[in-house]
Amino acid sequence: MNNAARSPQWSLQERSNAERSLRVLVVEDNTDTAMALMTLLVMKGYMVHNAYNGLSALEVAASFAPDVVILDIGLPDINGHEVARRIRATRGGRRMRMIALTASGEDAHRQLSAEVGCECHLVKPVRLMDLMYVLER
Repeated sequence: MNNAARSPQWSLQERSNAERSLRVLVVEDNTDTAMALMTLLVMKGYMVHNAYNGLSALEVAASFAPDVVILDIGLPDINGHEVARRIRATRGGRRMRMIALTASGEDAHRQLSAEVGCECHLVKPVRLMDLMYVLER
């Protein structure tokens, strides 16, 4: 059962968001960060899968078909920008929203994120309200 629907502290807006059940793929190589982010997203009512490296992200994206990919750029095998390029090159990848989530906020990195198809470039540590805003727009 969805805990969000039972919790009295959730607003009507949050409940309607949970009912939509966006499918979110979290690609993050830091296990603690990935688990924390996934837990928060599940609590908000999203359907969440994860991948800890770029190659597994490509596999999960193909099978899970997420609506949104939250993508760490600094991955251990292939970087997040290459993952975004490869996902965008797939038929289903064109409709997925991509959110870059990285430690670098430099203009060159933001521009590269945009060039590979990321609609947003968030810098770690990201505030939950900023991430929620991006997911819901």
